Amino acid sequence: MSTDLSSSDEQSGVRPDNPLEERAHTATVAGFRVARRTLAWTIAGIIVAALSGIFTFLQLVDDKPAQNVEGSSNQVVQGDGTITNNYFREVDEFKGALPLNPGAEQIRKSAEQYAEKNPDGTGPWPFVVVADPNLGLKVRTTGTADGVQVGTAAYNTSVWVECRKDTGFNPTPGDPNGAMWYRVNWPSDQPTSKFYNSSPGDRFDQWVYGGLIVPIGQNGKVPACL
Repeated sequence: MSTDLSSSDEQSGVRPDNPLEERAHTATVAGFRVARRTLAWTIAGIIVAALSGIFTFLQLVDDKPAQNVEGSSNQVVQGDGTITNNYFREVDEFKGALPLNPGAEQIRKSAEQYAEKNPDGTGPWPFVVVADPNLGLKVRTTGTADGVQVGTAAYNTSVWVECRKDTGFNPTPGDPNGAMWYRVNWPSDQPTSKFYNSSPGDRFDQWVYGGLIVPIGQNGKVPACL
């Protein structure tokens, strides 16, 4: 007589005449099913969490250019992009050639190398701040006496200039710069003394006094403001 091996009880090794073994087998199978279901829910939870994280990240990404960092040559720029990036490199090289913690006169002296080099492109162009190292340079809404401070540019950092104008207001009488003010790209239009970095992509036009900045990569003969 042939033996039928298709029986689930016999295939599983459980003898029908052993109730305890049968219950143990049933519990093992049930536990396996629960564990498999738990694993499936865990994987689903990981996928949902990952998708949620990606969505949150996309919400946090600003659609405007990121705040620029001083000295970077990989920024989003306006105007002549290639020329502007070349000026970033000029600034990096200029500062790299200076001693650690250079004085204002050292910066001015080193910048004389650009005396015969007119500005390239349509701007903006880099200048370096040589104001008091402890106070920095005030950035104002106008180049006149009624201008309001909208931030501060730190000593030996760059400001990006669009044009210049003799406003008739000279805050430091006797300075050879006279009353020449320079319009710069700036990230703030709110009254503050907070320190910011200027960059070519900044959205606001503000003003700095020309006697406290030095042109880098060019001789400072930028166009007159209209």
